[in-house]
Amino acid sequence: MTVSELIEFYKNTNEFNKLRPNSRNLYTLMITSAVRVFVPKSQTLFGQLKLENVTPTYTDKLYAELKATKGQHRATFVCKIMRKIWFVGKRHGLVDTNPFERMGLEGLGDRAVLWQPYEVYQFIKTADELGFKALGTITMLCYHLCQRPGDMRMLKWSDYDGHSFRFKQEKTNTEVVVPASPQLQDRLSALFNDLPCESIYISPCESTGKPYDRFLYSQHFRKIRKAAGLGDHLQLRDLRRTGATEMAEA
Repeated sequence: MTVSELIEFYKNTNEFNKLRPNSRNLYTLMITSAVRVFVPKSQTLFGQLKLENVTPTYTDKLYAELKATKGQHRATFVCKIMRKIWFVGKRHGLVDTNPFERMGLEGLGDRAVLWQPYEVYQFIKTADELGFKALGTITMLCYHLCQRPGDMRMLKWSDYDGHSFRFKQEKTNTEVVVPASPQLQDRLSALFNDLPCESIYISPCESTGKPYDRFLYSQHFRKIRKAAGLGDHLQLRDLRRTGATEMAEA
């Protein structure tokens, strides 16, 4: 059995299917980036490697290669996912050992990046000018409501009564009610008048009419951020922390 075959087995187990859709998509992204990696001095892609050849020495080299080419966060996350896949394989008798155990992975530390208010509104302004009003709206929603991008891109007009939002957070399944600021209310009023009448989502992708997926909004986000002259360290997920920090300080 190859690594890719073990991964396909894992994807058909309850351990994978019980994950929330967003988590399954993220796992798939991480796995895809891993199976296409060549470890130095190896002529075989990781995904095509026979399971008996995945040794602790190999996993250390895989981690080092991912860290050098994809970054520490990606490398650590991939190895944690692989550790889970091998654990499932071991439980089902497909492998005897788990080479991803006890790797001594480096801690990632807490991310502490905060946007400045002028950066938020410069990004929104640039998004609107480039024809990505939906992303500008998602940005304001994340910032004003202090919520995750995944929840904000899925918001429906039925979740909004003109004054506040009521929805369940995807990650925690917690129902929250959050008031909309006057500025956000004004933007949504103008946005509602511009959208096709059949649109049920507040910020649908301009090209598909459906909610943005994480890959497309990340791609467009980088394009807008560059056009706005903002630093590469800023990420959409940081807006939740930024808004919460400003509220705490206030």
